[in-house]
Amino acid sequence: MRYFSESLQNSNSLQSIDLNFGECAQIKDEGLDKLNEGLQRLGSLQSMSLNFRWCKSITDEGLKSICKDLNGLSGLQSINLNFSECEKITDQGLKNLSGGLQTAHSLTSITLSFRYCRKITDNGMEYLMNGFQRLENLKCIDLDFDGCEQITNEGLSNLGRNLENLRSLQSVKLNFVSDWRKSPKEGIATLRKNLRKLGNLKHIKIN
Repeated sequence: MRYFSESLQNSNSLQSIDLNFGECAQIKDEGLDKLNEGLQRLGSLQSMSLNFRWCKSITDEGLKSICKDLNGLSGLQSINLNFSECEKITDQGLKNLSGGLQTAHSLTSITLSFRYCRKITDNGMEYLMNGFQRLENLKCIDLDFDGCEQITNEGLSNLGRNLENLRSLQSVKLNFVSDWRKSPKEGIATLRKNLRKLGNLKHIKIN
């Protein structure tokens, strides 16, 4: 990852980057830290998509590393991060991620996938939403927490109350437990109710 990061130093005119490291089980937190150093050189970056699905060595510290100093990317409008099946990620990881995202004030679109990160609970969702509150230009949110079975009705209700405060939102896509027998139906109903209060919202999709 160090060599790849160094290769970005002559790419400061890049406006979009899409990197797929899915199933690279040897990637560790240190690698994400090195990657972040390279990304910081991309002063013109507007869109960033990073796939770390099934990179099972990544921990909460990795999420802190990859979103460090995002305020340096002043033109970043869209971010897509996939940490599905990274089984070591916990609520602290979402807290670390939130701390980084909230400094990227130009963000208009956030897509996050933590499918089957089974250690994530309602507390993690709350941490994440606290960071979103500072993003006044945020228009689109796409969150995938399928298989995160510790997210309950309470977590979804709190999510709805937090999203209600994001007045600029136009599109919301949410995916939670796909097994209908375990799905927190009451929380989803409350979530829908709160989202309907957003006057600018044009698209809602909740699974």
